[in-house]
Amino acid sequence: EFRYDQLEKGEGDTIDKLYLERLFKLNEQSRFSKGDTNFIAKIRGVNEIGELLVETNEGVRSFGFHEIKIHY
Repeated sequence: EFRYDQLEKGEGDTIDKLYLERLFKLNEQSRFSKGDTNFIAKIRGVNEIGELLVETNEGVRSFGFHEIKIHY
């Protein structure tokens, strides 16, 4: 209820900031896979529709839920 009240008050940016502060492996180089393809990348955040933003050597890409796996 507290977070809902924050949204109602227009404090969505505060919620976003707190979420990113706790996002696992944010800005850390990590190993990922998508299907049979393995790659090294960094999690950079989440977009407005909830997709994970991941920076690869080809630039920042977005991935949906269960589209990629992190290996740690």
